[in-house]
Amino acid sequence: MKIILHIMGGLFMAATLLPLVKHDHWVVRGFDFPHVQITVVNLLVLLGLLIFFPVQGWFNVLFVIILIGCLIYQGFIREDWKY
Repeated sequence: MKIILHIMGGLFMAATLLPLVKHDHWVVRGFDFPHVQITVVNLLVLLGLLIFFPVQGWFNVLFVIILIGCLIYQGFIREDWKY
């Protein structure tokens, strides 16, 4: 389960950070729109990691910090969140 959470977290971290790339290809621009879905999955992955697994080791600590950063970016910094 931990491996699945790490894979999902990595994919949705990339989905959060890809729109920062200034490229007009549809693969990059496609992640500009599903902010709520990306935020919910990031939150579920973070909660799953924190509830079921101890955060020990540099990789897990860094992974959780980046997930929290992605949540902050998706939830508070993005201006188009306020519909």
